[in-house]
Amino acid sequence: MTDLRKIASVMGGEVRGNVAAFPTPGHGKKDRGSWASLVPGAPDGVLIHSANGGDPLAIKDELRSKGALPQREDKRRAPLLRRSSAPRQMPVQTAAAGKHTAFIYHDESGAEVFRKVRTDLENGEKTFSWHHDEGRKSGRGEQPIIPYRLDEIVREPDSIVVMAEGEKCADFLADGGFLATSSRDLPASLPWFDGRTVVILPDNDDAGQGYAKAAARKVEEAGGKPFIVPLPHLEQAGEDICDWNGGPEDLVRLIERAVVGSSKADALLPSLDLAALALTKASPVEFAIERVAPMGEVTLFTGPGGGGKSLLAHQLCTVGAAALGACLGLAVTPGPTMYVTCEDAAEHLHFRQERLCEALGVPMAGLAGQLHIVSLRGELDNELEGSDDKGNYSPSPAYHRLAATIRATGAKLLAST
Repeated sequence: MTDLRKIASVMGGEVRGNVAAFPTPGHGKKDRGSWASLVPGAPDGVLIHSANGGDPLAIKDELRSKGALPQREDKRRAPLLRRSSAPRQMPVQTAAAGKHTAFIYHDESGAEVFRKVRTDLENGEKTFSWHHDEGRKSGRGEQPIIPYRLDEIVREPDSIVVMAEGEKCADFLADGGFLATSSRDLPASLPWFDGRTVVILPDNDDAGQGYAKAAARKVEEAGGKPFIVPLPHLEQAGEDICDWNGGPEDLVRLIERAVVGSSKADALLPSLDLAALALTKASPVEFAIERVAPMGEVTLFTGPGGGGKSLLAHQLCTVGAAALGACLGLAVTPGPTMYVTCEDAAEHLHFRQERLCEALGVPMAGLAGQLHIVSLRGELDNELEGSDDKGNYSPSPAYHRLAATIRATGAKLLAST
């Protein structure tokens, strides 16, 4: 059973009412930008929230590694790493009319019902035909219409079903460990999908979107819960899961984002337990800049261009480093500070610092080791977050460089313009 107290303990936070509040990974110990709440029906019975950029799925992985959440079961991983399933394709055969591949359809018991034969013609086109009763060819209307790989679907009722457009792509998914079927040639009703979660991967074209939407309607009418999940970075029209450059774990991540995100949308907002809070004394908020910038939080100052935002930030950092106590009537926590700008050159910063020291009566040399001024003007790749070609976002090298500098200087106040 999930325990909020254990979550708070392993993450360096505390229980506040009916949530466990803790620092977002990568933030300071006093940060409480992330929290966990118990939600029956959610994966693991808990939802992770983050107000300052934390990845809820990554936080859950950290909680698993620290023993605060159970390790994933296959049925909650879409399901990855299932046992190897029996092959459903007959060996490819080449004939004068083209190359033939037979896809075998099985009923709920695993018995073969018919074979769908794909013929790839020399001109690049493809045709399909249906065969049963020891190879007798028939029309589509004579076949009992069932989903592809139906026996696996009914055998694993707790697993997520992943639909791709066509049997070839369904087999590709099955080889990767997913419970898979095809969105093509579905029957009019899908009673097997009642209560099931079904993820549909459309091909990268208008027809693919049409097949995905039609499949989603049928799943919903059957009482299932469909999710259409487009694959990122498919460049050419008609590309599909077989062309995607992501691996099984990347697809699991996309699926979890879609399904977990939906469970968050359906969940109630967490409310504080005032009766429990009344039993403890509230901790006062600590400020880096009185009433303006809480310690361990990100604060945004806005204003028109040329309004003095950069000068104010530079001055606040100087006051904190010089331990002058206050700036413009606001108390500033004394200690090491950093001022990082992508706007001003070093020469401009030198001139401004000289004027500030004169006005404040502080010798510039006395700020060495306390005030750290950084000019990144003209440098490239200063963004703090980036994405790879699979659509996954992560902190950039610039973020890690900034974090390392903060740790090395011990800065208590960082201003960036």
